[in-house]
Amino acid sequence: ELPEDVNLISKTWIDNYGNGEALLRDRIEFFREEALIHQEVLRSVLGRKNL
Repeated sequence: ELPEDVNLISKTWIDNYGNGEALLRDRIEFFREEALIHQEVLRSVLGRKNL
């Protein structure tokens, strides 16, 4: 589950990058799908076609 706190997301990303641990393909796909869901929510809230 993706945290709602953007600072925590950034810290987690930097920690993983700094440790040199590659994300597994399924984990990357999970994050991608979550980002697309968040994009759709933002589009519906903001009423915009392009973000």
